[in-house]
Amino acid sequence: LRERFDLILYPDTGRSLKDIATGIDPKFRPLAYTKTPEFPSHGSPSSSPDITGGFTWRGLQNLDEFVRQGGVLVTLGGASAVPLDGGIAREVRHATVKSVYNPGSELRARFRRPDHPLAYGYREKTVAFREDRPLYAVRRSEEGRVVMQWGTRIPRDDDESGEQGKDRRTTRWW
Repeated sequence: LRERFDLILYPDTGRSLKDIATGIDPKFRPLAYTKTPEFPSHGSPSSSPDITGGFTWRGLQNLDEFVRQGGVLVTLGGASAVPLDGGIAREVRHATVKSVYNPGSELRARFRRPDHPLAYGYREKTVAFREDRPLYAVRRSEEGRVVMQWGTRIPRDDDESGEQGKDRRTTRWW
């Protein structure tokens, strides 16, 4: 993959890692996704005579190799289960958050790494739309890898909003 791509954008999915890897049960084979007179919008921009099966566990290994070789994997929404639950982003965990419900809001955000390609064209302090999706936590020692965070205040070592010490986690989007 790394020889062919610099970046892979993985779209949102509401499925678990297992569902992504195993896909549609092959017992429904063949299940075509092609343009027909009855369904002219199907099969665009690409088509397949059979969409059963899934990403496969080997596919997950290929993504892991892609990232280890320097490729950038950007996941949207629920697709973040792939690198988190699949072990690609080993230093990231689901954050433990109490009573947060966000059906959809425009929130203040800050690019912690404004020189990163994902920040191109944005001001350091900006706004981003957030809906009720998972939040993630990184160890303090890994915060240098965070590209963007919710809110504009950069946490300090003596920040009382979290646990103290080197393993204190902060909730960030990256």
